[in-house]
Amino acid sequence: MKQSILFTLILCGALWAGLPDKSRYDLPSDLRLSKVSGDIGPNESKMAENEWLSATLIFGGYFTLGTTHGLTDQMLDDRCGLTFGHPYAKTSYPVFSVDGVWYKTEDIINDAVENLPHASGDTLYMESLLPGRLIFRFSLILNPQEEEGTVQINLSVTNTDSVTHRYGLGLFFDPALGQWGDGRVWLDETFLSEEKLITAWPAGLPLTLWERDRSGKGLGMDINFSEELPDTIILGNWPVFYNDIRPAYQQNDIKKLYDLLLKIYWAQESTAPGQTRSESLTVALREPDFSSSAFMRWDLPTVFQMDNGRLFPRSLSSYVQLTNTGQDQIQEAKVEVSASAGFETPVYINGVNLQPDGQKTRKADLRSNLVYEDKVVEVTARFMENDQVLDELSRMVFMPATPVSDTGLVVLLDSLIVEDFPKVSIRFNVQHKAGEYLIRDLSRENIFLYENSERIGEFNFGKDTTGGASTTDIVFVLDVTGSMSDEINAVKNNIIEFTDSLAERGVDYRLGMVTFLDTIENVYPFTTDAQEFQDRVAEQRAHGGGDTPENSLDALLETTKFPFRANAKRIAIWITDANYHENDNVTSSTKQQIIDALLLNGITVHSIGNTDYKSYYYDPIIQATNGDFYDIDGNFRDILLDISRLNSAVGYLLSYTSPNTGTNSNTIDLDIRYEGLGGRLTLDYSASSRSEAEEPLLSCYPNPFNPRIILSIRPGKYIEGQIDIYNMLGQRLKKFTFDPSQKTKISWDARNQQGQQVSSGFYIVRLSLKDTTGEIVNRTARILYLK
Repeated sequence: MKQSILFTLILCGALWAGLPDKSRYDLPSDLRLSKVSGDIGPNESKMAENEWLSATLIFGGYFTLGTTHGLTDQMLDDRCGLTFGHPYAKTSYPVFSVDGVWYKTEDIINDAVENLPHASGDTLYMESLLPGRLIFRFSLILNPQEEEGTVQINLSVTNTDSVTHRYGLGLFFDPALGQWGDGRVWLDETFLSEEKLITAWPAGLPLTLWERDRSGKGLGMDINFSEELPDTIILGNWPVFYNDIRPAYQQNDIKKLYDLLLKIYWAQESTAPGQTRSESLTVALREPDFSSSAFMRWDLPTVFQMDNGRLFPRSLSSYVQLTNTGQDQIQEAKVEVSASAGFETPVYINGVNLQPDGQKTRKADLRSNLVYEDKVVEVTARFMENDQVLDELSRMVFMPATPVSDTGLVVLLDSLIVEDFPKVSIRFNVQHKAGEYLIRDLSRENIFLYENSERIGEFNFGKDTTGGASTTDIVFVLDVTGSMSDEINAVKNNIIEFTDSLAERGVDYRLGMVTFLDTIENVYPFTTDAQEFQDRVAEQRAHGGGDTPENSLDALLETTKFPFRANAKRIAIWITDANYHENDNVTSSTKQQIIDALLLNGITVHSIGNTDYKSYYYDPIIQATNGDFYDIDGNFRDILLDISRLNSAVGYLLSYTSPNTGTNSNTIDLDIRYEGLGGRLTLDYSASSRSEAEEPLLSCYPNPFNPRIILSIRPGKYIEGQIDIYNMLGQRLKKFTFDPSQKTKISWDARNQQGQQVSSGFYIVRLSLKDTTGEIVNRTARILYLK
């Protein structure tokens, strides 16, 4: 069977050789390490292999291990790595100590006699001779005592001095099982997820490693120790521990394992002249586990780095190898890539078809996000056919912190609420100091919260929607042309979870729908019955079309004719993969007419559309109505759930539980880090303080307005006053200064600072008042301009 798939293996091997692997990526710049260094001369390496395994020994004592044909007839354990970089890498090697000082064999090359590797049958060996001092020997023996799939590793030091010395021995073992893999340690009936120091290894127990930490686990191996058990085993990350060859262990801030390194040590022992100190272990293949319906391997690097202050790589073409290990054909399957942080996900690989035993390599384009503290993120790939998960692969990736300035951002307090202490809530905005625009896309990764200098890791954060969206009317504006079949099914399949999400937030919702092609096909009135609405969607059949554009504008206009409730938040979810007719033989409507109609009726439009048409066709409508755009090729479930959160606010709301319940006076430091800039808001509060009701400082009339709006500011004991007007992208358009000690009315004529007329849409008015102590009070209001 192996011979029958030889041609396939040769092709795959050629393909894999051209793909990125871990050695291409430098580690974080402060470590200044590379996993491969220098060229290897023709006499500086020797290789041995048999039916199951291969080994390489490199000048300086470096070694690598891998499989030839493994233990099974499956191709998945053929020509795989067991250590990193097989057959050539310099990350696994022996070490030894003399009277407390530890060495690599490379450290004594200049003084040693005979340091080249040798091969004799299934044995690779080398010795380093320091005349009159010591001889260090290291060997790899394939299949000792005819044990199939086993390598014996031997280390020894002979004292050739005239006095007694204390010698210790050790081994750096850098596992990388499979293709592009690492190693997962199976210990105490679970997979180890964090670094660990072991000072007493149980007799007779192997150290077991697998390629993956879930079914199927892929390649596996046992490291078996001889009667002389190691005194210290350090299970840590290669970038952190590689440079320190001593058996010292210092716990690190980053404890999660992402690039496993085993450091195995036998303690120093006194060795008299002429005596030899020796230790050994064996590495034995386990029966591999390819029990999942499919099996994935992925060349995603485990470490990203900073390059001139920038995260590298930001854009990465990674490759996922997909193998059908089941008995049935896989049809129209997909791979979904998701991440806990650090990457723009989800990412999809669609349209995967595989015959039984078939194998394909597909590209997954990823873009990394900036992170503002060193962290290890979990990236998961799920291979799915319909809703069935065929295989799941998880990789841990180290992301270094992006350097951040302490300046560049202004954190603006709206209000601090401690009425329900120990619950503390902060409403705030963040402004770009130089560009003078509001930051609209903060996430948890941008927030660093402290109270009394203690980091607060658990907090709730999101857009401030406390203005209320408890009553909401939603109209789906759905393109039903022939290319929209998948999207119609996606709405049908996810609408119940969408309405459940609304209900969980206490939203009193109604659902309506407009369907269209070049004409309006159907208008379905509002209903409060989610099942009834799902049945309406299920009735839709994708048909017609075959050409673009379609008639979105008239469909959106039809939305404005729905009988919305007076107090309801009004939302249109516009779903199409096409551009649209405008002022032609199909419709007389123009974009501006539709925008004005939507604004007049207070409707926010969210677009789920084709990215090719976003800038010219979708953005003018969704930006004017303060909506969001979603890629139509994205996950509809996640898109609808995001819309269900009804986040259209510009400000933010953060809340947490204070750990300082025993103190009355506390200090909050809220640090914001965003695209290399930083800003801090410091607040002092008393646990006994309460918010006091007061008359509004800012009122805006009329609202909506055309052509002018009056901004009224109540006087107070303030020394400086400023009004800023922003568009919904957070860009400042107009600035007014005034004397806040007197009643002030400011008239705005919908023109920017340069005197240019602004477009129809929503705008944010921000009032800033400074008192005699330097404290700043902020208030915001949303206004609507209609042409």
